[in-house]
Amino acid sequence: MAPAFADPAEWQNLNPAQREVLAPVAGQWDQLPEDSKATLMRVAKRYENLSPEQQDRVRDRIGQWASMSHEERERARENYRKYKAMSPAQRQQVMQHTNAPRAAGTKR
Repeated sequence: MAPAFADPAEWQNLNPAQREVLAPVAGQWDQLPEDSKATLMRVAKRYENLSPEQQDRVRDRIGQWASMSHEERERARENYRKYKAMSPAQRQQVMQHTNAPRAAGTKR
């Protein structure tokens, strides 16, 4: 018996705009954990309301995420958890250090 409602996290159930934004992870979608799918779906839902600069950033970030290995993703998640646990002053210091090479014209 088929389920009464389609699973919104299934790729084919995403709307065309969501599929376009999430295209870089299309090949990995079925293997992503449900919480990752939910996060990406929230990003895709908000996408159309973002400024063009923010949309570019989202597309770049999703593309970067799609190209990362499982180990790189886990490291990124851990770094994010550490960052969120920092005080605002510590976060500002980290951001200054992270953005310094970009301001100097090099990519970190």
